[in-house]
Amino acid sequence: MNTQGGFTVFLTDKLNAQFKRIFKVWAKYLESQDSTHVLTDEEGGWFSETALSVLEARFPGLSFAQIFKCNPSELHWGFTSWDHFFVRELNPGIRALELPELPNIINAACESVFYNMKKDAQETDQFWIKGEPYSLRHMLNDDPDYAQQLYGGTIFQGFLAVTSYHRWHSPVAGRIKKIVTVPGTYYVQSPALIGSKDEHPYLRSMSFITSVTARMLIFIESSNVNIGLMCFIAVGMVEVSTCQATVEVGQEVKRGDELGMFHFGGSSHCLVFRPGVDIKWDGDVISEPGKPVKLRAAIGVVQTE
Repeated sequence: MNTQGGFTVFLTDKLNAQFKRIFKVWAKYLESQDSTHVLTDEEGGWFSETALSVLEARFPGLSFAQIFKCNPSELHWGFTSWDHFFVRELNPGIRALELPELPNIINAACESVFYNMKKDAQETDQFWIKGEPYSLRHMLNDDPDYAQQLYGGTIFQGFLAVTSYHRWHSPVAGRIKKIVTVPGTYYVQSPALIGSKDEHPYLRSMSFITSVTARMLIFIESSNVNIGLMCFIAVGMVEVSTCQATVEVGQEVKRGDELGMFHFGGSSHCLVFRPGVDIKWDGDVISEPGKPVKLRAAIGVVQTE
């Protein structure tokens, strides 16, 4: 991956088509009952003491069964496959919507960590330059209906670890205008990092991969005129290529309502807002990459004066 040759090869359509075939077989297994053999409390199992401590870490004082819908008295805690466990749901009351009475609040769409925030994002940019440029035309798949309205806007990006909660929720109230599944690559890193001595150049390429990997775009017309059109982008990473929407075009959503989910592994996501939408972000959240972001937390407020 970390060479010019690797960059070129991993961009080819033929290779990515073969990766997709392989991952479909793997996905079929992860959705089968056979995959539940790792859902045990034995050493190395997902319900072992070590694993549970990681899964519970972002919810201090609560056990896995208090956080997620499951039944520890049942076989495999009630999960019928590894993927069923992976897309587990939160129990009612967990990660309640913050400041629901304030319409100008932007709420976190995912249980994640902060990665980057960019104002005045370009329609197109040069991927090989240093830094982490975003190219909205590519990110939004040059959508003929809505992409142009978002050029020059603001992007908020977060990262979801494999141990995170992997369902997405709406950051705004409004109507679902369009849902687009975009096929893409799986293992391409930023060309600006080719030859990097960094141990994880791919993880430092998350801005770049928003333009090239498999992803889903959900365009939402906010009922708040101060926000208007925005887009939630679910970004697949490496073999995590399956994005599933649980909403439909025309559906009305409230802040915090479920939009969909990732399957099979860690991922990233972006919120894209129109130019002219002035958002004051939570200073603690955007102070540095890696800051925890709780699902449905108030992460920004739209300024109206």
